[in-house]
Amino acid sequence: MSVRLIEKIFSVKNENNHKVIRILGIKIKFYYPKEIINAIKTQNKYDLNKYIKTDKLIVFIEVEVARTCGGQMSIFELCRHSQDILAPVPVCMTTMPGKNTYAHNDYFDNDIEILRWQQVMNIIKQKKEVIIHIPEFMTELFMDRLSKSDKHILCKIPKLQINILNQRIDIMPDKKIVDKLKRITTDITQTTAHNSYSTQEICDKYGIPLHKFSVNLGVEKYSYLSKNKIEKIILISPDRPVDFSVDCFIKCLERKLPDYKIIPFYNMSFSECMKLTSKTFFTVTFGEGFDGYFIHPLFVERLGAAVYNKEFFPDENWLNFKNIYNSYEDICFNFAKDVRYFENNMDEYYSLVKQQKDKISHIYNFNEYIDNIKRFYNRKYDFYPQAEAKNEVSI
Repeated sequence: MSVRLIEKIFSVKNENNHKVIRILGIKIKFYYPKEIINAIKTQNKYDLNKYIKTDKLIVFIEVEVARTCGGQMSIFELCRHSQDILAPVPVCMTTMPGKNTYAHNDYFDNDIEILRWQQVMNIIKQKKEVIIHIPEFMTELFMDRLSKSDKHILCKIPKLQINILNQRIDIMPDKKIVDKLKRITTDITQTTAHNSYSTQEICDKYGIPLHKFSVNLGVEKYSYLSKNKIEKIILISPDRPVDFSVDCFIKCLERKLPDYKIIPFYNMSFSECMKLTSKTFFTVTFGEGFDGYFIHPLFVERLGAAVYNKEFFPDENWLNFKNIYNSYEDICFNFAKDVRYFENNMDEYYSLVKQQKDKISHIYNFNEYIDNIKRFYNRKYDFYPQAEAKNEVSI
């Protein structure tokens, strides 16, 4: 059966604000939600010429939903600094393959235009070299959503590299899922955010080069908020561990600390988060521990509290701090008591802030972060699978 005949029998096209499917002459329209229609209108106004003029393109894939998220913010920072480092090579950001898209993330300060996937696919058809950065937890979904046409276009790119942004080792997919990417290209890499899993062991586990990007916090500009008066507020991160009831923890705090407002984080912009954090006595994280809910308060002279997690904390020395707990049971039993202790020992409170802020600033050194990005694009990775030869070729 010829392609032309098949197209007469069945076709799928995007027309204006809807998708049109034709089957045996019958026309069916599927309309997009209003917010997606508005995003598409905005995206259609973007100047795409800057992405078209060169033979190379760098693509960052954004997560499905615009929100305030540390991992999401770090991807935006990587995109922004890649733009600065690689100019005039264009760097763009896109949403995943599929119908969901948005044109800008308004939950934190940034000026990055977000394209939809089909726009990117139209741009890269004639590219000789493309690097696509994918968040780790979206790796399998990315492969599942690629159309046959998408795969055909990607496979025809002479130099295609897919890099997995391994920002949380606990949600990094299995090797067999990572290996699915090799159906499109054999040039697969991973970049990491934390020292604890930036190792030869993790490199060998996946059989692909590993390079540490680290993280640019970008919170120094909020330091002025440290002048805000501390109120009796305890913020709780939105994370919900499988083996621990955060709701029970909150009820326990309400009983033991009746004079405190216990506020779970809700849907707000990053600036709003920082303003609230600056008035808060403690922010408690139930995420990976060594995360934004623990780190960001330090930059407005406030403390976070966390359960130690060896997969993310740099080393066990962090357990020596009074605001780092051995287990969920430990934080449940001792946190309220420690809040009362720090109320009466504010000098020690601020001493911990300074010590931990100094350690964080050393770990997340900006100049090192920029150098890490430069070395990645020059293919000078930190680790290579031991069974494979190094291939250090500048792009």
